[in-house]
Amino acid sequence: TDTLLHPAESLEKGASALLQLLEGVRVHAGFWQAYDSISEVLLETLTDPEIVGGLGGPPEFVLTGHSLGGALAMLLAVELQLRLGAEATLSVYSFGQPRAGNRAWAQLYTALVPASFRCVLRNDVVSTMPGPPFYAHGGQEVIMDLVGNVHCNPSFVEKVFRPPRNSLGDHALGQYMLAVETALAMRGWDRAAREL
Repeated sequence: TDTLLHPAESLEKGASALLQLLEGVRVHAGFWQAYDSISEVLLETLTDPEIVGGLGGPPEFVLTGHSLGGALAMLLAVELQLRLGAEATLSVYSFGQPRAGNRAWAQLYTALVPASFRCVLRNDVVSTMPGPPFYAHGGQEVIMDLVGNVHCNPSFVEKVFRPPRNSLGDHALGQYMLAVETALAMRGWDRAAREL
């Protein structure tokens, strides 16, 4: 059933010692099923020695995704980090990502992928699902709005007093694209990007 937490079985194969430190790692069964359906092809390609070895240095990956894609990027990032080890550099940028697993999963993810930025448009309701206490977010939270404000790692007080996240409209990919474009334009970075 999609609402149950599922043990991250294939991750255990690559990281049994690490997972012993964080017993009880669980991911959402529906997200796991979606990831499992694509992971073999992705991992085969991204860990191919001819591809990884031909990069001329340690492999660097930047993963991104919106909504379910953000949750899948998290799962892929952990498995890539476990397979490639410390030589690989991974960054994850997700937009409107739901919670993918329990607190132990969030801790494991944050430890393995410290360069992880979970962008949330202020009132996006999907970013609050599935709800605590069984599910938790990993990575660094980045709160955005449509006037160009970007706030990284809000404090507990800032989280308590932020507006309720109850807008499905704010979850739309187009809204996230507008928020990013506005933030870049406010800082003049849109012009610099065009010049590259």
